Amino acid sequence: MSSSINQMANCILIYKRFVNLINLENGESSYIESRFTDIQFHTLLENLSTIDTRATTEGFWKDELDTLLANRSA
Repeated sequence: MSSSINQMANCILIYKRFVNLINLENGESSYIESRFTDIQFHTLLENLSTIDTRATTEGFWKDELDTLLANRSA
């Protein structure tokens, strides 16, 4: 999931900020998957990578990022 508990907690906070930003900028909805921009996604990706370099290349966070992109494309 993450390399440490601290990194996991920070990644969760970054993801929450991502969701809050989408809701603020793009309107609230129960589904964020199709409402984020490329810039918002890349900001999330960079922030997660800064916290934990493994977060975006393997495990839970990579799967979550892949799912976000797949659901947006659907």
